[in-house]
Parts: sequence; C-alpha cells; structure tokens
Amino acid sequence: MSVRAWLATVIALAGCRQLLGLDRPSLAGDAAVDGSGDASVVDGRDAPPDVPGTGSLVVNGALQADGDVNLTTEGTLDWAHWGLDGIGSFDHKLGANAIGDVTGTTAALTDVAVMASWTDGTPDRSVTATPTGLSIANGPGVMLSVAADATMRTLRLYVGGKACQGKLQLALSDGSVPAYSDDQFQNPATWHATYTIDYQTTTPGASLVVTWSDEMDLGVGGFGELLSATLQ
Repeated sequence: MSVRAWLATVIALAGCRQLLGLDRPSLAGDAAVDGSGDASVVDGRDAPPDVPGTGSLVVNGALQADGDVNLTTEGTLDWAHWGLDGIGSFDHKLGANAIGDVTGTTAALTDVAVMASWTDGTPDRSVTATPTGLSIANGPGVMLSVAADATMRTLRLYVGGKACQGKLQLALSDGSVPAYSDDQFQNPATWHATYTIDYQTTTPGASLVVTWSDEMDLGVGGFGELLSATLQ
C-alpha cells in the first residue's frame, strides 16, 4: 500500500471514531463505571431537581380570655407547657414528641391568668390550673419545631404579653410555602392570644418552625409570654 493510500485510510478511520463518539473527551461529573459495569457516581446533571414538597399553612389569631385550658382534651396528638417548675421546665404529652422544647432566653412566670391543666403528662403526670409560663424580653424571642407530614394538623399556640407587641413567625422547613409573620397583638397592659395554625407538607421529615418574640416594648418592664401549645 502506498503512503498516500495509508494516510487516507487513517483519516477515514479517525472520522468514523469521531462520528461514533468513541473519542469524545471525558466530562467532569459523568457517571463513573467500575469493573462490573455499574455506575458508581452520577453527577447532579442527571438527577431530578430539588423541588420542595407541596405544603399548606393557614393561620388565625384571636384574643384569649382568662381561664383554664385542658391540654389533655385539646392536644390529642401532643401538647406542651413551659415554665411549671421555672426556667427550663418542659412538660408534654406522655409518649409523644411532635412538639419540641424551646430555645432562647426566658424567665419564669407564676401569675398568668390563662392557666393550663393536664392528666397525661411527663415529667409531671397530672396538674390542675397552673398559672405558670415563660416571659420573653424584647429581642429575637424563642423558637420551637413541630413535626409536619402530609396530614393536615392543627397547632394551637397560647401566648401573651405585657406592655409589648408580640410577633409570630412561621416557616415550613422545606420551603414549600412562603414564610408567615404576624404582629397584630399589642397592648400597654396585659393581654393573651391564641394562634390556630393549620399546616401540612408532603416532604418526609419536615417540620413547622415557630418563633415567638417581643417585637417592641410599649412601656417600662414590657415582655412577651409563651404558655402552652396543643396539636391535633
């Protein structure tokens, strides 16, 4: 074979390999295949996008009259009460853990007009009409998380304040709905309110993140109050 014919053959073979993609350069992130032929690493280009679940969040707030709230009756899935034995005291429904304890700086209250009772609690099994709770100074407030799933749940949050404007902030951890904020309740005297929060999301392992704070003091010695919560 002449040199010219040999070169023509080489060029033709190279063109075929290029058309077939045999000489395609390796792209960073392509699937790496081990000796068994199984793909061991696949980059994000071939993975489905990280799309949040479908969620729902509906909130209603109302002033709360003085009196006793039966947490056992109302909290069929879980309930929580803060401050029975001072700062750091957290009572909740025995065998349930949907409502988490709070994080943040607080002080104890012992003369709250919206009281709480229960008969299925831990660490305190039965309590009647306790006037306790937590006070929250002006600032970032306290935060807690509540379990969320595809079933619509109703969380009731019992809060209040004295000479302050309270602020509620809510967010589903998966970002499936816009975050919610409300600061409608304020009074230069003592006040109490209940937020009824209906929520759900289809993302497994998600949670509802709740923040309650004293957004602004309206007089000397103002503070917010966190009392109890129920879930059904």
